[in-house]
Amino acid sequence: MSNPFGCARSPHRPVPMSGPAGVASMLIAALAMAGSGKEAAAQNAVSTSNGKVDLRGGYERSINEGINGGFVAGTGSFTMPLGQSFGLQLDGGIGWVDSNFYGGGGAHAFWRSPTAGLLGIWTQASTLDHAYLARVGGRGELYLSGLTFGGYAGYQWGNRGDSVQVNHGVIAGIDAIGYPTENFAIKGAVGWDAGKWYGRGGLEFQPAFTNMRGLSFFADAGGGQNRQLFALGGVRFYFGPDKSLMRRHREDDPPPLPITELPQYRRNGHGHVGGGGGNDTIPE
Repeated sequence: MSNPFGCARSPHRPVPMSGPAGVASMLIAALAMAGSGKEAAAQNAVSTSNGKVDLRGGYERSINEGINGGFVAGTGSFTMPLGQSFGLQLDGGIGWVDSNFYGGGGAHAFWRSPTAGLLGIWTQASTLDHAYLARVGGRGELYLSGLTFGGYAGYQWGNRGDSVQVNHGVIAGIDAIGYPTENFAIKGAVGWDAGKWYGRGGLEFQPAFTNMRGLSFFADAGGGQNRQLFALGGVRFYFGPDKSLMRRHREDDPPPLPITELPQYRRNGHGHVGGGGGNDTIPE
């Protein structure tokens, strides 16, 4: 019998595992076996090099003297295979949030079986009004027939800029994506970002009535503590093989990093900058 990495193993002499490496190996093995009897490990983590770009805009409000205005941003992602079982995703985005320049980027290295799930590590950094924020963490996903369940955990830190500063602390969240059809996704998430809870939901639709097969439309909204709110919408274009939206999410570009950092910028001596926790102002 082969393990998820293709190494031969005798069924009569199991290899003992202990410590963090052993736990990680068992998690990967469990995800691989969850592939409904299919040879999950034989499928590529990333079908081929691919990417996506989008343009988004919306409105954010924070009661505690933060943002109370519109924003517009452009974002992009590039994903490449690293051998058969691993992949690397790079994200970046720039925009203007209530007249302040915003820029950010991230990287996500992962193991994935398209029929079972994903395990990965990620890092990201962003800037708003000369303040800088950094995050590191891990993420996991489980793929069922028409559902994807995910979760992440990590830590964030930063510094003080001209008018804003950054909270330090633990971040964590859980999320789910349901696919009523393979080209329509309904998303929801809740989490904890350095001392503040958030919740969000959204939709993404890839229409079949256009010759632009990589085109999709999306919308997201949510909020958090201190009556923070946000709403956004946009258009996205995927570069890569022609396939359904669900297959794009599981075979090409993975779902978003936990991009919930914008509300963690705080006005110096005041409240949060940004809308509700979990807003998607940079790559989704």
